[in-house]
Order: sequence, then structure tokens, then C-alpha cells
Amino acid sequence: MRRLILGLLIWLNMAASGMAQQTPDASPRSSSIGYPSVAAALEALRARSDVKISNQGDWTIVDDPGATTVWSFTPPNHPAHPAVVKRAFVQKENGAWDVVMNVLCQADKPPCDKLVADFQALNERMRETIAREKGSEKKGWVPSEQQKTRATNTVSRYLEAIDQGRYRDAYEQKTPGMKRMMSLDQFVSWEENFKAKSGGDPVRTDTRITWYKDPPKAQAPGVYAAFDIKCRFRNIDTCSEVMVLHEQSNGEFLVMRHELNFVDKGTERRMRESQKKREGS
Repeated sequence: MRRLILGLLIWLNMAASGMAQQTPDASPRSSSIGYPSVAAALEALRARSDVKISNQGDWTIVDDPGATTVWSFTPPNHPAHPAVVKRAFVQKENGAWDVVMNVLCQADKPPCDKLVADFQALNERMRETIAREKGSEKKGWVPSEQQKTRATNTVSRYLEAIDQGRYRDAYEQKTPGMKRMMSLDQFVSWEENFKAKSGGDPVRTDTRITWYKDPPKAQAPGVYAAFDIKCRFRNIDTCSEVMVLHEQSNGEFLVMRHELNFVDKGTERRMRESQKKREGS
């Protein structure tokens, strides 16, 4: 359940429960995220070797698995920039999990309020998803062998098309909603840029799959499969891919989300050097 909850944090990207907002004119000493400023928080996290840093939709995401915490830093073009949202999962005495969220927003109050409201709304979605998942477990629902095979085959065809540069073939395996959000040209541009940065030669291992049936407030009812895949590339040693598939009315599974979380070798080297300096000081 701990892994499921942390995965949902990254999947939904935004979530909230019991939080405090830091306004632009508040004293830095009262910051609830543990750092006096957004920049100080990001700098400190970049210096750590036990966290994973990635870019998702121009946001800088820092995953701290040891603390079951995810940090979300706004991109420069965001109305609430600079801001950071810290979300930590804590387990209550009764065994239930809850999210403790703190926000440090150094922009004007209206965009900061909007940022907080967005996270609150998505947190409610995540709560209901977890409740529905637990309900599915109690009811004993499990995907059929045919569903497992179709979903696995979709992932294999999709990733093979990307690896071979057949981007149109991969794009055609996306859901209609994903195609509305990203054009074929945008998709091709992103994949080509990543291939140049990663150096290609992907190796994927240790695939884990989580299934969902009729999650609340999803884009559509039905069966969903979330694939968490460990990977590496020529220029990237630490990498994970998250793919979420949705079963269509004809039984076909299509890709509704594909994320890459990685730290390139250059960043890893700088993080190790920074860690050694701090240990030696």
C-alpha cells in the first residue's frame, strides 16, 4: 500500500490534505517546508544523493522515497512561481494513510491561492482513488489473463515503436484525450530531444503493474493499468518509466499517460561530488 500511495502522488502530480500556505510577505523563519525560500529548498534537495529529480510538464519534481515525500517546484512561467509544494505521506495509528502538505509560495496572493486550490481538488481525487482501490481489493476484483496480456502487449508495442523511431506508430496507441493534449509534432519533438539527451540504447527491467477498476473522478470509467518500469540509457543510469493504460470499449488498451523520471550521469556526478564535499566539511 505504501508503494501504491507514493505512485499515486506522482501519477496525479498534485494532492493535498492538512496544509499551510506561506504568503509572500511572511517571515522566512515561519516557512513550513523547512527552508527559508523556494530557491534554498531546491538547492538543498539537488545536493542530496538519496532523492530522484525529474521534470514533468516543466515542473521540477523531487521524489524522496525514504521519507515518502514528493516536492513539486513550479516552472518559471507558472503564475505562482516561485513556489514549492511538499507532500508527505504519514500513517495514522489506525493504519490509514494521509497526506500532509505544505506550500511555500512567494508570488502574489491570488495565484498562490489558485495553486493551493488546485492541489486540494486533486488530493480529494487521490483519496477517493485509494478508497476505491481498497474496496476493489475487498471485493476480490482482479484483471483477467486476457486483460493482462493485452495491456502488456500494448506497452511492448508502444515502447518498441519509440525505441525504433516509429513515433507515429507510438502516437496512434495513445488515447484520444492524450492526442488532444499533445499533437504528433509535439510528441515527435519531445521524443527526439529525449533520445539526444539520453543517448538511446534503452534497457528496461523490473516491471511492476498496479490495476484499478472504475477509479472515482477518472476521465472515464473502466479498467486502468499502471506500469512502473525501471530503465537506463547510455547517458542515464537512474531512470523509471510510468505508463498508465485505459481499456477501451472494444477491449483494446491505449496509453493515457507516459512519464520518464531520470537523473542523467552528469547530474549524478555533481550530486556525488557535492555529497562528498559536505561529508568532508
